[in-house]
Amino acid sequence: MRSALPDGIPVTSAGTRARRGEPIWPEAGEELERRGVCSLGFSSYPIDSPLVHGADLVLAATRAHRDEIVAAFPGARGHVFTWRELAWLTGGILSADIPGASPGERLTALAPLVSGRRGRLRPPPPEMFDVADPVDGPRGAVTAAADEIERALGPVVALLS
Repeated sequence: MRSALPDGIPVTSAGTRARRGEPIWPEAGEELERRGVCSLGFSSYPIDSPLVHGADLVLAATRAHRDEIVAAFPGARGHVFTWRELAWLTGGILSADIPGASPGERLTALAPLVSGRRGRLRPPPPEMFDVADPVDGPRGAVTAAADEIERALGPVVALLS
């Protein structure tokens, strides 16, 4: 995501089960490199309150991860989504619908805008919000998950540019 967003928008990675300081999972690092993103220096970081409450958006792979984050940090519900849920909620929104002059201002405005659409749109089957977890998956599962994330975030990134 960091490589897709305009400059000046910070992107941080953390995990619900991450242990501080662990190196990147080799298959994930290889996939990032294949996509032109340097994985050198990556180290895992567990999700925590300052990170969640300081973020404009918190994106999770699955509904279970999203729900775990919201359960731990209830005040964050309005800006925690799965990647595919965010893509669904932004469907039909035009760039002109998002206030703000800069990409950073538009990002700040995006979460409240799409969160307000929850419960007003007819949702797809809930499992459509999840990205398949590649851990312990078959060969190619990391690539498939990265493709799903990229497809979900493409339209979102375009709205911010």
